[in-house]
Amino acid sequence: MPLSITDNGQPSAAMMRFIPNSELIEREKAEADAAKPTETQETVTLGKVIDDIFEANRSYRETAGIDEDMLASLRQRENEYDPAKLTAIQARGGSDVFMGLTNVKCRGAEAWITDVLASAGEKPWGLDPSPVPDLPPAVEAAIVAKVMQEWEQRLMAGGMTEEEAFSQAAAMRDSIEDARKAEAEVRAMRMERKCEDELAVGGWLKAFDECITHIVTLKSGFMKGPILRTRATLTYEKDASGKTAPVVAQKIVKEYEAPSPFDIYPSEGSTSPNDGDLIERVRFTRKSLAAIRDLPGSGWRRDAINMVLKDYGQSGFSVDVSTDQERQELERKIGLNQAPKGVIEGLELWGSIQGQVLLDDGMTKDGDGKPIQPLDEYEINAIKIDRHVVYVAFNPNPLGKRPYYHTGYEKIPGSFWYKGVPELMADLQKIINAAIRSMVNNMGVSSGPQVVINDTGRIHPGENVTSITPLKVWQFTNKSNMTPDPIKFVDIPSNAGELMGIYEKIASLADDYTGIPAYSYGNDRVAGAGRTLGGLEMLMNSAARGIKRVIYRIHTDIVSPSIGGLVEWNMLYDPDESIKGDVEVKPVGIAALIVKEQLAVRRNKFLDSTNNPVDLSIIGIPGRAALLREEEKSLEMGAGTVVPSKEAIEQKVREEAMLAAQAGQAGASPQAVPEAA
Repeated sequence: MPLSITDNGQPSAAMMRFIPNSELIEREKAEADAAKPTETQETVTLGKVIDDIFEANRSYRETAGIDEDMLASLRQRENEYDPAKLTAIQARGGSDVFMGLTNVKCRGAEAWITDVLASAGEKPWGLDPSPVPDLPPAVEAAIVAKVMQEWEQRLMAGGMTEEEAFSQAAAMRDSIEDARKAEAEVRAMRMERKCEDELAVGGWLKAFDECITHIVTLKSGFMKGPILRTRATLTYEKDASGKTAPVVAQKIVKEYEAPSPFDIYPSEGSTSPNDGDLIERVRFTRKSLAAIRDLPGSGWRRDAINMVLKDYGQSGFSVDVSTDQERQELERKIGLNQAPKGVIEGLELWGSIQGQVLLDDGMTKDGDGKPIQPLDEYEINAIKIDRHVVYVAFNPNPLGKRPYYHTGYEKIPGSFWYKGVPELMADLQKIINAAIRSMVNNMGVSSGPQVVINDTGRIHPGENVTSITPLKVWQFTNKSNMTPDPIKFVDIPSNAGELMGIYEKIASLADDYTGIPAYSYGNDRVAGAGRTLGGLEMLMNSAARGIKRVIYRIHTDIVSPSIGGLVEWNMLYDPDESIKGDVEVKPVGIAALIVKEQLAVRRNKFLDSTNNPVDLSIIGIPGRAALLREEEKSLEMGAGTVVPSKEAIEQKVREEAMLAAQAGQAGASPQAVPEAA
């Protein structure tokens, strides 16, 4: 029953009006009818929404020049000129050589990043319990009950003063905290083992390696997962006779991929995959579509998939993108074959859709089983192939996070995209190419003399004037008794040294532009401090600052959230309660790099400062051996390879002490006996 409002903004009881239920029902019906599309309104289908989002995102990417930048980076790494540039070079004649310095830098960056993240053969992540871990309520209650029981037993064993009771209460609280931390560590260890197994089966390392290549070369690198897929796996079971026999079973596997940046279409203004509406070009085979169409309750639509297989099962289907032809030509050189015959491409959407669109598409309830409201927004995942929407599901993550993780080599503030190594040194690569082309052309014309024939009429019939050979005899006639020489040789000066100097100078600048110095990938042309072992180590540590920034970004943007996403999935859906606890992802690779560097420097200083008789007499042989043993570990030489074990050192010290004692007793002279008076 609505209230009338007075001038001072307060409801007036005197002005209250009674509205019958019939009128309220009519109003609600009118509002519901107004929310529905009328005959003059066009019903917006889910397929059209996906098409509109893709066209908007593609237009933004093309307008911003992202596609052309990535193609230029691919060409640069593959030692190819832009088609227009190559045409201009060939029109002028001469050399079209392309110096592959970009590829060298990219390979060096990939090797350096991989070496750091795979430090000492470890995986680049680990799981630790949070400083103040939260455990499941049942586990918390069990820990408190156990500690309380122990405390009551102590209390009943003997009387306590008030002061002793307070002290015992503090000890009890500490015992509870210790028990919680111990339980959290056990659960973190179990979760880590499970995640490590799932990542190995799901191809996480392979996808991570491809992602590093994209980070270095293109404008971003992406990881996607976990993606639930049904795979045929081979297991072994005993049959009725007791013999072990192979059994093929269908198993749900959590897989990971590294989508190409060419296939990712973010919304304009977004800065991460969780912003705006994200589209990915995905690819299927007939076999993969046929395998997923009958999965119950999965969101896959059998009828739509059958229509796709009928229309494109033999010919395949490709999403039309203007840059595809050049991209395919470039990527085939590194083993990728995009959209071959029989491959069916689609558009996968992760984004927010209005409820009315979902209602028109036949959906009635959201992921929690509640009725879909026409004007509410819903985070969904949908896949469209041509005009058929073959998959629709609500985002399973409670926070609406999407299974995409991305970063790049050089950050552009406020942008979704980054800069790769080729883009950072694009201008330098152009200068190097120009210098080397000029040098090759100059070397060609300066390698031998230019020949000038003053009077072609004096050439002897049959004389070959198009080539010069050693000891060649030139034959001429001189019927008119002309005095000038019939032939003259002109030497062209060589500028190879100067042009090579330009190349070397620009190549050294590329070290600064990219943060990948030549000595980091084995180039021995190092001057100054780099010619000594200590100086080279100092240069490497200084250069590593830039690569550490990239590696730190890879951990925070790729490794940590992708592992964290798998942990969240297991916390939500895995039936094993013994693995669930409050954990956080730790950066094993980065921590190992920084700690190893700092410890190595301090350990070497300590070894040098204690290498004197006074300090050796204090720490002794076992202490010195302990220091050397740690240094041996840092060199990854294997324990006991050079420095003996602690037990062997102690045994050696005891043997030397015994030998010294025996030698002292044998060398002591007997006391002289005084003569009798």
